[in-house]
Amino acid sequence: MEAIATLHNAVVSGYKGPDDRVSHIAYGLISDDKSNHGNHPFPDGTQVSTSYITSIDEVDGETYITTNNTVYKVSGKVIYNGIPYEKSVD
Repeated sequence: MEAIATLHNAVVSGYKGPDDRVSHIAYGLISDDKSNHGNHPFPDGTQVSTSYITSIDEVDGETYITTNNTVYKVSGKVIYNGIPYEKSVD
């Protein structure tokens, strides 16, 4: 899996949209941003929030967060509701 950026201290947050569906986004510090869409590339150490998460996957011992627009390699653990998160977001 090829990441466009690294997300440090990733915290996943879920919320209900207007259609009562729960969506998830992540917050963290970005580095090595190679993307050029939207507001990208962000300087290293910038606090970002992602677009909607489509999956959280482990590949060869590395964790990746995939959103509508970007694949982030996670540095450290993904935290969801205060605990390490180990399953894909559905």
